[in-house]
Amino acid sequence: MATILPPNHRRSISTTAQIVEKTLCEIEDILLLQHSNNKATVIQQSYTEKQRSELIDKINELKQLNGELILDFDLQKMIFTESQLLQSKTTFLWAVLMDSKAKKMKGYGKLSPVIAEKLDIGIDILIKKLDRLLP
Repeated sequence: MATILPPNHRRSISTTAQIVEKTLCEIEDILLLQHSNNKATVIQQSYTEKQRSELIDKINELKQLNGELILDFDLQKMIFTESQLLQSKTTFLWAVLMDSKAKKMKGYGKLSPVIAEKLDIGIDILIKKLDRLLP
């Protein structure tokens, strides 16, 4: 039988459990080389296969313990649809791209008009493709 927490504590610990779960999954993705084809970020391997395997075992143990905490305290699950998550991520990317246009980067110093135009064209292409990403 689950241990009952007061509502405020339950919400807070539910958020903690969600953060733990998400972060452990991100760490696991790094160790499983899920981002090895990225262009803007390179993650250099620094663990041997044996160390990587041991780390993944420890992560799985942490995931299991976190899952037990969730069950023991009947913590709330966040339920999202794929479309909600993709809309959130694309909106974030849109804002980042808009803030990367030459006019928005005045605080970094002035760009030559040729470079500013080239930058803005590249950013605009990304924005247009991003706008067409979702149905």
